Amino acid sequence: MSYLSYLKQPKKKRELNAFLRIYGVYKKVIYHYLNEPNSPLNEELNIFYIRKLVPAIQKLAKDLKLDSMIAKKNINLSSNYILFSSLFVSEKILQNMRKDSDYAKVEVSNIYGQIKELVEFVKAVMQEPIPEIEEIIDEGRELINASEFTKTKTEQEKEGVRIKGKKRIWLPQFPRTEWAKVSIKFTEERSIILSDSRDNKPCEPQNFGLIDERTGKPDATWKFLIKVAKGNGVTDPIKKDERELQKKQKQALTDILRTIFKNNTPPFETRKGGIYVANFNIKYFEEEENRTIPKEKVKYLDLEKVRSEMTESTQENVEYDIKHNLNPDKDGEYSQ
Repeated sequence: MSYLSYLKQPKKKRELNAFLRIYGVYKKVIYHYLNEPNSPLNEELNIFYIRKLVPAIQKLAKDLKLDSMIAKKNINLSSNYILFSSLFVSEKILQNMRKDSDYAKVEVSNIYGQIKELVEFVKAVMQEPIPEIEEIIDEGRELINASEFTKTKTEQEKEGVRIKGKKRIWLPQFPRTEWAKVSIKFTEERSIILSDSRDNKPCEPQNFGLIDERTGKPDATWKFLIKVAKGNGVTDPIKKDERELQKKQKQALTDILRTIFKNNTPPFETRKGGIYVANFNIKYFEEEENRTIPKEKVKYLDLEKVRSEMTESTQENVEYDIKHNLNPDKDGEYSQ
C-alpha cells in the first residue's frame, strides 16, 4: 500500500482533517504571539501551547506517520512543523537562526498550505470532527479571541471608551488632572457633577456603564462611590471576607476615573482594615432630614419653642390675657 493510499483510509482521512484544523490554530497562536509579545494573556497562552496544542499536533502526526521515511518520499511536507518548544523561547531561537518573526510566520503559513493541499488531494475536506481535538481547537480560539479583545479594550480605553460586555460606553473626558483638583459632588443619589476645577460635567450611572442590566438600577461600583462620598472620601473598616469584593469595586472605579481624568496614578490610598481614602474631593448631597443645624443656632431652639407656646392663641391664653388686661401691640409685644 502506498502512503497516499494509506491516508485515504476513512480513519486516516479523519485524522488528517483534524491535523489541518488544529494546525490552523497553531498558526494563529504563532502569529498572535509574535505580533503581541507583551500581551497580558501570553502566559496562559504559552501554557496552553506547551501542555495541549503541541502534544495534540505531535500525536496526530505520529498517528498519520508523517515523520516516517515513506511519508517523506511521497508527500511535500516540512518535518519542522513545530517551530518552538515554548513560545517564550521563540525570540532566542530565531536570533540563533539569524531569522526574524516574519520568517516564522511565513514558515507556519507554508506548512499549513502543504497540509491543506494534502487534505484536498486525498479528499479529506469534509470529515467528522474528533471531539478531543475540537476541544483543544475551541480553547485555543477562545484564548486568542480573549487576547485580541483585551488589546482592543486597552486601546479603546485610552480613547475614553469603557468596554462592558459587548457594550462600549463613551466616558466623559477631561484634560490630564491631578487628583487634588478633581471633585465629585452628588446632587442626588443617581446624579453627580464631575469637575477638574475648571470645567463641570453632570453625570449619571449610565454614563459610566454602572447600571445593572438585570435590575436597571445602579450596580455595586456606583454604590461603592456613594459609600466613599458619604464618608467624605474615606470608607469604613470592613471584615476580611468582604474586602475582596470591595477591592474589585474600587478597581473598577479606579479604571473609570483614570480614563476620565487621564491620570494613571492611584485615585485611592489603601489603609489597614480594608479602608480606602480618596485622593480627590468628594461630597454627598445633604438630604433634608439629615441637614445639621449650625451650632450657633442650637441654643435658641428651646427659647423659640417656649415663645411659640406662650403666644399661641389657645382658649386658656386668651382668658388669661382678658383677666389681666393684656393686649398685644402692633409688634406682637404685650403691655399692661
